[in-house]
Amino acid sequence: AVSTALAACAKVGDAEMVTALLQDLAVIGEPLDARTRCSAIAAYGRAGQWVDAMRLLEPRAGEHGKSGSANEDVDTACYNAALGALRRAGQWALSATLLARMEAGAAPPPDDVTWRIMGRGQGMQRGARTDGTTATAASAASAHP
Repeated sequence: AVSTALAACAKVGDAEMVTALLQDLAVIGEPLDARTRCSAIAAYGRAGQWVDAMRLLEPRAGEHGKSGSANEDVDTACYNAALGALRRAGQWALSATLLARMEAGAAPPPDDVTWRIMGRGQGMQRGARTDGTTATAASAASAHP
């Protein structure tokens, strides 16, 4: 029910309602599961509140999922929602940094959705650029005019 409400907030870009719903969950001691967290990140992103969206990637002190792990409910979909928030806000450098964390294994791994959000198209992986060349090929071409 909460994820549905958050999805509705995302459609209309209502960041204040997202904050109110998250505060209500905190008051009753309900931890955020992956679906609820992703919905909230997406809603904040669509409302232009990328700082709030990014804050939800990092669990708060004392916040743990069902198994006791603080990071179990932050998955690739949550990171994709955060990447979308950053891209919508024009935070290109931060989105590249977040992608680098995902590629380095410091966060959940990127998937096809990640590459579409980053403008690389399906099937294009690390080192690929939006024009279809690899970073290595592009630097080699620029080194030899």
